[in-house]
Amino acid sequence: MTDKKQFFQHLVSEIDCWLIFVLLILMLISFIAIYSAGFNYGMSFKYLSVQFLASGIGFIWLFLLASFNYQHYKHFDKFIYILSFALLVSVLIFGSVKRGTRGWFDFGFISFQPVEIAKVMFILALASFLDKRAEDSKKISFLISAFAMLAGHLVLIMMQPDFSSTLSYFPVTLVLLFMIGVKPFYLLCIAILVGLAAGIPLLETFLDMRLKSLENGASLTSLAVFLKTGCGWLGVYIVAAVLFLIATGWYLLRKLWVKIPIIYLIILCGAILIGCAASIPVEKSLKDYQIKRLMVFLNPKIDPRGAGYNIIQSKIAIGSGRFTGKGFNRGTQTQL
Repeated sequence: MTDKKQFFQHLVSEIDCWLIFVLLILMLISFIAIYSAGFNYGMSFKYLSVQFLASGIGFIWLFLLASFNYQHYKHFDKFIYILSFALLVSVLIFGSVKRGTRGWFDFGFISFQPVEIAKVMFILALASFLDKRAEDSKKISFLISAFAMLAGHLVLIMMQPDFSSTLSYFPVTLVLLFMIGVKPFYLLCIAILVGLAAGIPLLETFLDMRLKSLENGASLTSLAVFLKTGCGWLGVYIVAAVLFLIATGWYLLRKLWVKIPIIYLIILCGAILIGCAASIPVEKSLKDYQIKRLMVFLNPKIDPRGAGYNIIQSKIAIGSGRFTGKGFNRGTQTQL
């Protein structure tokens, strides 16, 4: 009994009271906002019940994790990664489909996305792995091993498919690699590769949207038409020109006695080529609803009563309420 008492006393003494205070304030604000938003529909109690349940579960996990010395997590990094992997596999087999994604566990009274838990487990496992091999952070094999761990999660998440969750993994991975001491040049090349792989499909979607707007009488720049329909080899020419400029710059710097190893040139050019090549399967793997989300993100007005409805109403609510808001239970957009 004494040991349990000492354990709880130690746990309470280690907790950041200001952190708990801020969390409670944020929870209170969320309860008030949810009640006000659902008041006119008679749904306040239902939404508040879900919020109370989620908040309670969150606090239980907070205290459980706070009671465990985070330094001990590194001893279970392999188990944590395997468990996260199993979690993503299980949702593909037993998960429910919502909004075109098989990424939910639905227990009736509550549902959640296992990928959100898998993200945290991935961070713990990857951080432990990087810490144990910190002395190898300058080696290419170190990066390959780290991204092999990342690929295991990304493949399973894309099978759901959940494109947005996939993108959220990259910033976290880059930050961890930077903190462990990986050369910024390598991180820049990785960022370029990922940016091209995800950015080119986004540009294609934007140009498609602009071309479709022409059918509705909207003005369209000749540049947009040319980029989309003018020449299929335009992208190849642009990439070739960029690579030529990079190679020329490297050669001139060498002539000015700025010694830059040729391996850097090869890695940078390789990142650009791989990023452009990877954009093709990424674009083909996008589902119709994902393309629609991208289009609505760029211009919510193309579907004002469908996918763009929430964005438009949010802008109206913020604009009409300004800094102080409309007042408790007086929100105009919740009464539509």
